[in-house]
Amino acid sequence: MIRLYGTTLENGSFARVTEGMRTALDLEGVLAGFVPVDAYDREAEYAGWDAETAVYVGRQAAVSLMTTIGEHKRRYVLLPPNSTWVPEDLLRHVAAHATHLLAPSSWAEEILRPYATAHGLKTSLWLHGIDWFAFGPSESAAAELLNLYNAGRFTVLHLTSTEAERKGTRELVEGWVQAVRAGRLGARPKLAVVGNPFEGGRLRADVERLAAEFPETVVWGSRGAGMSALDAARCYQIHHVVCQPSRGEGFGQVPLEARACGVPIVATDCTGHGAHVADEPGIIVVPSGELGPMDDGPGALAPTVSPDAIAGALIRAHERWPALMRAAQKAAKDVREKWSWTAVTQDWLRRNL
Repeated sequence: MIRLYGTTLENGSFARVTEGMRTALDLEGVLAGFVPVDAYDREAEYAGWDAETAVYVGRQAAVSLMTTIGEHKRRYVLLPPNSTWVPEDLLRHVAAHATHLLAPSSWAEEILRPYATAHGLKTSLWLHGIDWFAFGPSESAAAELLNLYNAGRFTVLHLTSTEAERKGTRELVEGWVQAVRAGRLGARPKLAVVGNPFEGGRLRADVERLAAEFPETVVWGSRGAGMSALDAARCYQIHHVVCQPSRGEGFGQVPLEARACGVPIVATDCTGHGAHVADEPGIIVVPSGELGPMDDGPGALAPTVSPDAIAGALIRAHERWPALMRAAQKAAKDVREKWSWTAVTQDWLRRNL
């Protein structure tokens, strides 16, 4: 049996992962109890204190809950790296309370393995999944997008939770401007960059500066506290393409969720994206380059991504869009089945329990 320690008070990736794991573990009949680490009540009683296995999903500051209010033989902590660097102080803190570092992709596990070994921990791979009920195609939205495309519209969505370099946002805007300048994205192209309003505003300023030649084609939006799964699905469904040219992802849920909605994606296939992004129907892969410095931490490295490569991928997506959309819509059913939280959880349970 498993006690899950998870995140409940936000709509970010930790909350999405928590909800997916919680539902799947419950359906599999192995959920002994749940502890909301971001809404923990010292006076409350939570089931599953003696479950043999604990899984922790959330900000790692509270991992000590697994050993202070629980007695678990195996203790897995989700730790998704964004580059080759993992903070040493964080590792020491986690190692005091965990037995395993939980990785959301094979790339993430490769990065974590030497760090885990150095701290006396093991690693375990639990791929992320998608909410099968929330993420799915919309025939009416697809039909409207085709009408807009035929009228010269081409709308691209990019989501980022950080001002740092790992999402490739600045390179995306540079590549976008190149493609617009060349007249290769239709008569009325629009890039929506949806960012995190709780950071310092540096990314928004950079986006507006980089887009200054064609300011009417780039719109900045705010995620606020994030989007629910249903809101995210609706957001994906009203754009022609979702573009995530990330340099560093532990997994990267956005392009997978978009694929489940039958929306074409333009994305890198490096780091965590490599688990689910490939040259398949409905996907245009952004080529990535050699490892290069990234602002994730001291000495951090991640694959490089060039504006030229992004521009080329966006142009191909625009040129092929009707066929790309049909392919994405057709592939959505298989994506939803293969990547449901139930499917990826069953795989993890078979290999670990």
